[in-house]
Amino acid sequence: MITIIGLIGLTIILTNGLITEAFRKWLYSKNDFLGEAAECSLCIGFWMGAVYSYCYRQEPIVQDILYGAMIAVLAYLIDFVLDNLRAKNELLWWESSQTKSTSGEEDDSK
Repeated sequence: MITIIGLIGLTIILTNGLITEAFRKWLYSKNDFLGEAAECSLCIGFWMGAVYSYCYRQEPIVQDILYGAMIAVLAYLIDFVLDNLRAKNELLWWESSQTKSTSGEEDDSK
């Protein structure tokens, strides 16, 4: 279980992390397809899971593909939830700033 959580974490870091942003930009400058793939949690998650499974496998190669698919789907779902939380947070911040600016205009008229 810890391995799965770790692989998902690495996937999110590779696809969204500030620490890997320069690498993703460099990939974009070399090849658009690779740049887009580097930001795709489904793509990176699959390869993270498949490579991990291949390196530590005791099962047939089908297990590698299934492990890659499992990490990809879980990483994609977590990435989706995080994106929605970020969007909701930005919306709440925008609404609160609009409310403050509207109430600030009323105070100036008094």
